[in-house]
Amino acid sequence: MAKRDRANAETCRATVQFSRKPIALSAFGIGWVLIAGLQVGSRTAIPAMHLLLDLGLICLSTALLYAVAKRRHAAAPEADSDGIADRERSQRLIDASLDGVWDWDLDRQTLYLSPRWKEQLGYQDHELKNCYDTWRDLLHSDDRDWVMEQLGSYLASPTELWECEYRLLHRQGGHRWILSRASPVHRETGKLVRLLGVHIDITERKRSEQRLREAAAVFDGTNEGIVVTDGDGNVLLVNPAFSRITGYAPSEIIGLRPNVLKSGRHDENFYRAMWAGLQERGAWQGEIWNRRKNGEIYPEWLSISRLSEGDDGVRYVGQFTDISTIKHTEQRLEYLAHHDALTDLPNRLLLDARLEYALTRTSEHESLALLFIDLDAFKQINDRHGHQTGDLVLRTVAERLLDSVRQEDTVARLGGDEFVALIEAPVKPDEISKLVRRIQAAIEAPITNPDGTLAIKISASIGVSLHSGQGETADRMLDIADRAMYRAKASRKCAMPPLLTQSMPPHGNTPHETDHCT
Repeated sequence: MAKRDRANAETCRATVQFSRKPIALSAFGIGWVLIAGLQVGSRTAIPAMHLLLDLGLICLSTALLYAVAKRRHAAAPEADSDGIADRERSQRLIDASLDGVWDWDLDRQTLYLSPRWKEQLGYQDHELKNCYDTWRDLLHSDDRDWVMEQLGSYLASPTELWECEYRLLHRQGGHRWILSRASPVHRETGKLVRLLGVHIDITERKRSEQRLREAAAVFDGTNEGIVVTDGDGNVLLVNPAFSRITGYAPSEIIGLRPNVLKSGRHDENFYRAMWAGLQERGAWQGEIWNRRKNGEIYPEWLSISRLSEGDDGVRYVGQFTDISTIKHTEQRLEYLAHHDALTDLPNRLLLDARLEYALTRTSEHESLALLFIDLDAFKQINDRHGHQTGDLVLRTVAERLLDSVRQEDTVARLGGDEFVALIEAPVKPDEISKLVRRIQAAIEAPITNPDGTLAIKISASIGVSLHSGQGETADRMLDIADRAMYRAKASRKCAMPPLLTQSMPPHGNTPHETDHCT
């Protein structure tokens, strides 16, 4: 307010001073003419009429000069007012801008940094000097040399716009990414005299770009297949792992629907449930079987997510892993859980399951037999020739047992040197006797090591448990066969023991046991 009053007073004083000028000029002109006329008249006797005419011309000229001067004086405050308004408008624009502003006067070597420029780096206006050194010292050490080099090249050969992205240190630590743009100002001679620029914080953009690069690296480098489809299910994008797993190149699958991968192992209800879950919860995951380009069917673990609608509509992202190896491992583990690792025969767990099943389907008029086989003096072989030779003997005995029975029968290893053969119905006692002889003969054949330097001969004691379908349990039958085997082993001294030491009635509630020795 005080500034405005002082300005008005100055204007009034100038106006008053200006209004006095034409009067003074007129008086001066008239006086000059009179004096000149008197002097001239005394010499040349010029008539008074000429004097009055000259006086009129002087007054007219004075009036014209006054009019011109008044117009120029009236225009001067208006020009000053426009200049003041322009400066105020520029300052307001600088203060309102979200970007920093800087002005580098190359002639005076001064650098103006706006308050917003400093605020972007965590400083208040008074905490940073407006000078070139402030900007240079805040440059990140890894960026300083190349930024200064680029700026020097621009100053040596300026173009319409200088633009550079670099990092400036923040007051609270770390740095901010800055996009600096400047326009050059030249003299009429073409000399560059200043740069007017803006200072834009692009840190978030740089972070987004970094996240995109990381996502792209993951997209391209992951071992999981990724497929992106539009809302109608048309494939828009696949990653390299997708092509490796399915065999389809991007050019072969983009634009198609993922149902080209269907294996045919799932019915329509499966897919309806999948899409219902996807629509309700925005995501679905589960095991699915698909088909590769070469026709091979394989299992995969699939996760599908629905992305929120944007300018491009709904997007679905499927991420899957080929779990063929896992499935094979599971199957192998399942197999090992029920089989002996050394001989590949069923173990006790699988034997029990098969024996239970066989008992449930054996009728009153059918029977089955359980042979408990134990190798004689096997420990001596291990002690004398080592466990490697002992393992060879066990594997060979297992193979010979399998060759001695029917394909539908079961040969299992219980552990150590004990084996069991489950001979399913229908069987007769005399058939079991023949089978026992065949097994004993097979086992007694010499076993030669791979290099042929050792031939081992071994025998076995066999106990038999027979069942005629009267509801006996698996454990009971195994126990009876086991006891029969031990009796056979105890009577190994007999040269020719009877094949059947007990007669077996055609029906009865108790299994009958027989023992055999060599």
